[in-house]
Amino acid sequence: ENEDSYLNPLESNGFFRDMNYTVLMISCHTYDSDSGNSYLEQLEKKIRYFMSKGIVYEEGKHLIVLFAGESVNDISQKLYDVCQNNSDVYVGIGTTVSQLTDIHRSYETFLPAVPDESALCLSYNHWHS
Repeated sequence: ENEDSYLNPLESNGFFRDMNYTVLMISCHTYDSDSGNSYLEQLEKKIRYFMSKGIVYEEGKHLIVLFAGESVNDISQKLYDVCQNNSDVYVGIGTTVSQLTDIHRSYETFLPAVPDESALCLSYNHWHS
């Protein structure tokens, strides 16, 4: 019953129960500076533009991005193009899940990638290693 209260609105907006979902956390090393804030705003706009279906929102000092129906390779390529080798941008990519009800699992798996700053926008090879 509680599940339907959030699943029905999501499904009516094209987020179906059996699609692939991947959650990302994006942060900018220079976030608290004017240039860092501006860069994250630009990055959010670019992601909204290229994303076929998804949600982008700000949580604290990070952008949280939910991609629906896209492969990690496609997401990685698009992010690489958008990040343009900016070494101040850190991205944690969660595990892709195949059910709307499992999005929390993708969200939980990206968290370790950001605090230790281990995932950088470096090069296309980095994304695919």
